[in-house]
Amino acid sequence: MKASLGKARIGAIAILGAVALAIFALGNLAAPRAQGDVALSGNHPELTPEIAAKRTSRAAANRPLKIRVSFALRNRTELDQLLSDLQNRTSPRYRHWLTPAQFDASFGRTPGEVWAVSEWLTGEGFQVLHADAHEISRRGTVAAAENAFAVPNWG
Repeated sequence: MKASLGKARIGAIAILGAVALAIFALGNLAAPRAQGDVALSGNHPELTPEIAAKRTSRAAANRPLKIRVSFALRNRTELDQLLSDLQNRTSPRYRHWLTPAQFDASFGRTPGEVWAVSEWLTGEGFQVLHADAHEISRRGTVAAAENAFAVPNWG
C-alpha cells in the first residue's frame, strides 16, 4: 500500500511539473517574483482538509523520478483549418498530407522553446533523457521536482 502511495505522489509531482513546464513553454506566465522566479497560476491543487487527511506518507527526497513534459501544439487555428481542408473535397489541400517533418515545422514547438525548457530543467538538477518538438523527458529526484515546481511539503 505504501509503495502505491509513493508512486501516486511521484505521478502527481510529474503531472504538476508537466503542467507547469507546458504553461512556461507557451508563455502563459504570471508576474515575476523575486530572484527571477515566475509564478504560474493554476498549476498547484488546493490542499483541502480532506486531501491532507488522506496523505499518510511522503516519497523519499532521493527517490529517482522521471518526468515527461508534453508540449501543446503551436498555431492551433492554422492546424484546425488544415484538418478541415484535408477532408474537404473542394479544397486545393484535400488529401495533401503533411510529412512528420512538415507537421513539426508548422505545429510542433520551436527548437528555441524546447531548448529553453530543457535548459531550465537542467538548471533545476534534471538529466536529459530525450527532447523533441513534442516532449522532453528528464531524470531527477523527488527533491529536485519539489524544489523546481514549488511543490509544498505535504508529508
